[in-house]
Amino acid sequence: MLSKEDIKTIHNFNVPLLKVALSQAEQRLQDALNSKENREKKSFSLLTITIGLFTASLAFSRVPFINGTLLEVATLVFSTTQLFIIGFFFLSLKSREYGALGRAPDTWLIDGIINSDDVQMEGYVLANILIDYQELIKKSNASNEKAIRFVDAGLILLILSPVISVLTIFTINSL
Repeated sequence: MLSKEDIKTIHNFNVPLLKVALSQAEQRLQDALNSKENREKKSFSLLTITIGLFTASLAFSRVPFINGTLLEVATLVFSTTQLFIIGFFFLSLKSREYGALGRAPDTWLIDGIINSDDVQMEGYVLANILIDYQELIKKSNASNEKAIRFVDAGLILLILSPVISVLTIFTINSL
């Protein structure tokens, strides 16, 4: 891939091709941003469900017939796993670095760019934006992958939490 320094040495840009490449890069970045938004919606939903389960398990542990039984221990284990799950979902929502579509005005308000009569300036500017988008796409995808790992860990623990509680009962009962 060319660097910004390499682009400075190019004297004849294929502007129509650069416009197509820029459109493709914008679509790719938009995909990454859409993935972030969809994942955040799912994480909020799962977080709400898990907080509800946690609250219900705490309320269940206060029911008079539960005290002193194996169910009290299982409820405590279930509640503890719910806290970990809540933590995973919160971590998946943590702010990370993502790219943004478009460019700030200071990108264009530079002497030699804004007032250039060089027909190749358009190609130079488009090529530089492409390089910037490449980095933004990499950062956005890396952030999405990290957040998805936390969602996956939370989902696995959410699925296993009843099993862990039942196994706790059997382990204590067999002692």
